[in-house]
This record gives sequence, structure tokens and C-alpha cells, in this order.
Amino acid sequence: MIRNFIIIGMDDNREPFFPPEVLRHIREGKVFSGGLRHREIVEKLLPEGAEWISITVPLDNVFAQYENIFADFEKKASDASIVVFASGDPLFFGFANTVKRKLPDAKILLYPAFNSLQTLAHRLVMPYDNMRTVSLTGRPWQELDKALIERAHKIGVLTDREHPPATIAARMLEYGYTDYTMYIGEHLGNPERERIRRMSLEEAEKETFEHPNNLLLCYDTRRRSATTPVDDQLRHPYTVSYDTHSKEALLPIDSQPSITEQPRPFGLGRTCPHDYQSSDPTPYLAGIGTESPPCLLGHRFLHRLCLHRSPPAIPASYGCFVRDTSRRRRTDAHQLPTFRCAGNHNLNRRFPAN
Repeated sequence: MIRNFIIIGMDDNREPFFPPEVLRHIREGKVFSGGLRHREIVEKLLPEGAEWISITVPLDNVFAQYENIFADFEKKASDASIVVFASGDPLFFGFANTVKRKLPDAKILLYPAFNSLQTLAHRLVMPYDNMRTVSLTGRPWQELDKALIERAHKIGVLTDREHPPATIAARMLEYGYTDYTMYIGEHLGNPERERIRRMSLEEAEKETFEHPNNLLLCYDTRRRSATTPVDDQLRHPYTVSYDTHSKEALLPIDSQPSITEQPRPFGLGRTCPHDYQSSDPTPYLAGIGTESPPCLLGHRFLHRLCLHRSPPAIPASYGCFVRDTSRRRRTDAHQLPTFRCAGNHNLNRRFPAN
């Protein structure tokens, strides 16, 4: 069975501009598909009697309807296509990826638009070649957690109704990742409702935002945490953003450099001791798994979760080696058992695993 799709990317503009070739596909189309918001925008462009398949969850029902349409096309010996409207670039965490995954043999003709993170960067006149992109649209926190733990300097985040900017800001503050400034774009491409704001995480946590929206997180060295290297630099620390219609400039945050609390690994509860040096790991081990999924990466104290006890003495029969200038030879090397790192103890010593 031949499955042809024409996938057209678009923004939130109520008066969309499409090139002549796209308009021809719309005029000649019979079956169309997209979200409810897309239908509101393009409905006046559709030919009379056009059939519309709404893209809603579960997607299996949507693709079952597609299969029925393609079966009808085959009976009529038609090579017609289903015309799909999607947001931004359909290959950027978009619907074209879903089509390729579910129908790998489908033929796709693609007409992309700027994706929403590109549009936000364009409005801010902010280079985005160094931007790390994360999608929270129907996805868990893992990739955002990883980007924050790795101290990415610029993070573009695709949001959904379950992960709005306020929730993202609250989560970052909860775990001590306070070194970021947030730029939020709402209704990008809609001349009447588009809004772009620059906020601290504390401000964003208290705000409400209209959907659809997305955001950029920029690392701000003026809000360094205790674990941030002094020489880290924000590449665009003084970028000024503005509300598209009011044109009121939002000035840089007038905060003095401050030392904030150490970031806490995602998945550890606040029962974790402040200095992470406790000889008894039970209180903070109990906190593991409080977030789903836990991301325990990149923190100097994590080895203590398993190596909290003093290292055992090395029996003389095991033999050992000591690094020194005399290049002392190791004895009984064939008798050595499996070894593991023993926390922050002298790295020249090795200890047998239990």
C-alpha cells in the first residue's frame, strides 16, 4: 500500500503565509490532518468538503484512521496524499518523526517552518548555534536534568501543559540550580498574542504562562553557586528582550553576585545532609527515587552512597603496591582480588571489594 504524506510546518500566525507550491497542495488536497489549533488557523484555506483528522492522543487511533484513508485511496487507484499541518519544523521533535517511526515506508514531502526555539532566539537576536535542545513535550525530566547537571550554558526547552515554565523554574530552585536566567516566549508567531519575557527563576515560579510557550535558559555567572568555577562565562549575559507589542525593554537583572546553596542531585530528598559527609548514608539513601526518574550524575559526593565505611585493612598476604620514585615492584600480584575505589582516601592505596 502506498502511503503519501505532505507535512507542512507553520507557526501561530492567524494569517499564515504559505508559498505557492504549498497553497497548490492545499487546494488539491482531500484529506487533511493536524491539531485543533492548526485547524482553526487553516480552515478557511481548505477546499469545500475536505475531511479532517484531528491529531490527538492516543496516536494509535490517528494512525488507524490514516490506514483506512490509504486503503480507500488504493481501492480508487489513487496516489493522493494526506496533508498534515504541524508546528514549526516537523522534524524537530515533531510529527514527521512520529510518521517515520510508525510508518517507516511512508513517502513524505516536507515543507518546514522555523521551529519555536529558533523563533524565540530570532526575537531575542541571540545566536543559537551553541544551544542545547531539550523536549519535555510528553517526556520525562531526564534530558533537562542531565543538561543542568552538565552545566550547559544555553538550554532551549520545549514545554507542554504538564511542564510549564513555572513548574520548570520551581524544580530548578528546589534542587539548587539557580544560576540561570529564563526567557519565555508565548504564542510565538501570533501578532496579537505573542509575548516574550525575561525573568529570574524566582519570578518565573510565581507567574502563569499561556500555552503554547517555550523557553531558553541562559547560564548567568552573576548568580554563581558555590560549586561553579569562577572563570565560567555566560556567552550573552546582557541580552535585552522585550514584549513584542509593548516594546518595553526588560533590563538585565540588577542583582549582585551571590553564592547560593550547592545543587542537589535530582532524585535525592532534602534529608541529604548539607555537607554530604555523613558517615551514615541511611537518611539520604531513603530519599533516592523521590523523583522519576532519578538522575544521579556528576556530583563529587555520590561515591559516598556506597563507600561510607572506613576501608578495610589490607592483609599482608594480599600484597600491595605504592607509587614512588623507587619504582618498588609489586609482590604477589597474582593473588590480588578485585579492587574498587575507596572514596576520597589516598588514591595510592587499593582495597579489596567485599
